[in-house]
Amino acid sequence: MTVGIGGVVFLVAYFMLTRPAATIMGHLPNDLRASCDATTDKTATCHLIDGTVVFYRLFDTAPEAEADVVNGHEVAPENSCLTSAPSVNTSVVCQYAVGPEKGLVTFGYTAKDPQSLYSSRWVSDAEPLLRGEMSTEHANPVDWTTLKNNWTRLASAS
Repeated sequence: MTVGIGGVVFLVAYFMLTRPAATIMGHLPNDLRASCDATTDKTATCHLIDGTVVFYRLFDTAPEAEADVVNGHEVAPENSCLTSAPSVNTSVVCQYAVGPEKGLVTFGYTAKDPQSLYSSRWVSDAEPLLRGEMSTEHANPVDWTTLKNNWTRLASAS
């Protein structure tokens, strides 16, 4: 009896430890997967219909993913996510709620001659190991609106 129980425990442990690690594709929003290519088990590049490229990275722990989003900036008080574009060469980190989804997002505006762009990085509470990131080619009102709309759609689908 003891040998049988030991054998079952060994088999369960063996299969648990030799199971392949989850890949990033299983963590991406369902409606986005067809437009994504996994570059590794932990990174993927997705192409939205409007040409925006979204980069996803799967972290080993939720604190690592959150630290990547925050990137050393202070988190703004709750309910203070941006409604308008951030100021030049700033990043604003805030907690968001889009529909039922919640998480942490950074919006930034970087200007270095000759280029300026808007960017966003986020991690949702529903997928705390998955960080998304995208940016615009330029920094004009249309680009801000496109970034914000794409981010809102992706953040609500996490």
